[in-house]
Amino acid sequence: MTQPSTEQISEQSLHPQQDYIFELASVLGYEPKVVTHDTATKTCYEKADLLGWDPEQVVKAVYFHKDDYVVGIITPELGEKIDIKDIIPRAIPSISRKKAGRFQNSYAPEGMAHGTCTPFPYESVMEDGIDKLIIIDHPTIDNKLVDISIGGSDEKAFKTSMHIPYKGIYDILKTKFGDRIEKV
Repeated sequence: MTQPSTEQISEQSLHPQQDYIFELASVLGYEPKVVTHDTATKTCYEKADLLGWDPEQVVKAVYFHKDDYVVGIITPELGEKIDIKDIIPRAIPSISRKKAGRFQNSYAPEGMAHGTCTPFPYESVMEDGIDKLIIIDHPTIDNKLVDISIGGSDEKAFKTSMHIPYKGIYDILKTKFGDRIEKV
């Protein structure tokens, strides 16, 4: 088990279009910390092993698309496949189970690479590229620190993450993007 660097990196490690994270976190009473790790990771299980944490404390953001419609699903690592036929229609009733099944998860929004997808997209991407973010309700970790990727595509992005209480992800996103954020 490798502990994150004792050097806590500031919000300057984030892209300027992610400034809203620290701005709203402060207002909402959260203190996210951006940390670096000695080892690059691409999966939640690798990150959990690196940190010595339970995998459910590592959160993944998976982006699905069908044509030009993009939906992000933010979930703790629960060891099961994301059931888009269930989740998407519960969050977006206008999309049937059948249509939800046609969404593909081969999409990484601008500013992210597979393995670094973050729940906190760039503002411009949220405005013009992501239609809905769905956060899986998991109350047992609402007040626990979770590890999330912060985006990026260089080697450093695979070694950098953020620690924040799970509930803070929803609160920040809902405050910033309103009805484009759903919890199921």
